[in-house]
Amino acid sequence: MQKTHELKTLPEYFQAVKNGHKTFEIRKNDRNFKVGDFLILKEWSHKAGYTGESIEVVISYIFEGDWYGLDGEYCILAIKKTEVEIQLLELINDIADWFKHDEFKANQVWSASYIKRLVKVYELLYGKKETN
Repeated sequence: MQKTHELKTLPEYFQAVKNGHKTFEIRKNDRNFKVGDFLILKEWSHKAGYTGESIEVVISYIFEGDWYGLDGEYCILAIKKTEVEIQLLELINDIADWFKHDEFKANQVWSASYIKRLVKVYELLYGKKETN
């Protein structure tokens, strides 16, 4: 059964995961992490505490300790963004690009393709909405 783990993440590591440069976590394995578990990484700093930013990832591989100098209590978690996160980031980037186009500035009309993508992301987040 998949679990969801909420974890504090320092800003520099949080941003590296968010922008796709960091695809792993090194953690004490005191939560019995499993492949397929979800991590909600919450940005947190020593000075300010939680910033309100978070990102959801899924564990795709686990390297357990006691090998290659890694302490036995620790593990390296290979992580990847969930499909929802990927869809949202792509959509946000596309919408930002769309707002820059002269066509949008002139007409201020949303194209059908953007509306369809918004519906798809909504369905990923909340499930398919039944219509009568």
